[in-house]
This record gives sequence, C-alpha cells and structure tokens, in this order.
Amino acid sequence: MIDIDFFKLYNDTYGHVAGDECLQDVAIALKESVHYHGDIVARYGGEEFAIIMPNTDLAEAGIVAERAVNSVRTLGIAHEATALPAGIVTISAGYSALVSEGKADEAGQLKRHADQALYQAKRSGRDQSVSG
Repeated sequence: MIDIDFFKLYNDTYGHVAGDECLQDVAIALKESVHYHGDIVARYGGEEFAIIMPNTDLAEAGIVAERAVNSVRTLGIAHEATALPAGIVTISAGYSALVSEGKADEAGQLKRHADQALYQAKRSGRDQSVSG
C-alpha cells in the first residue's frame, strides 16, 4: 500500500491539473519499480496506490517497496508545501506478504497488515517503506 505524502497540500498549491499529472508520474515510477510480468500496480483511490505481487516473499516485497520510494523521490517533482525538508513529492509505503492456505479472509488480512505498515511509515516520518 502506497500513499503520496501530503498530496492534498500538493493539489491545494499547484491545482488539480498538476495533481493529475503528479499522479500519472508517480504511477509510471511505481510501474517501473516492479519487475515481474504478473505484478500489478493499481490506483487504490485518491492518492493511494497498491502493488500486488503474486509469488513474492516479504524480503522481495521490501526490495520493491524501497525501490518505489526511491523511484518517486528521484523524479524530483517540486512540492513546496510538503512538510518534509526535501521539498519534493515523496511516498510512504507499507508492505506485507503471506503464504496462502486458501482461507477466506487472507486477502483482507494481507491488506490490513500492509495498511498498518503504511500508517507506521507515515507516523515514522514518511518518505519510507515499512514492513507489516
């Protein structure tokens, strides 16, 4: 689970057209962060994204999450209203993994753990990835 840091402030500062362009740029950077054909990058709503990676363990998910954080940072999109010192668009990411046992709530459990990790990344200063 991925969230663009302080995106509401970005939209308020630069306008919705620039916000849409930012979302597109971030989506491209996220897509370039995955490397397997079956990996899926999806906008989850607002300024949130999800990366779904079948057959990926926690260590590999962490590598991709950190690559995503770095890829967005490398874009260097100006964000003068961010509360972060870099003054650019950044993301926070939470990741998790599980080995399926065929139970009904596994997808929900995976999402909850990734979401909790995302909020831990945000509470810990943003512009980073955290395992859930």
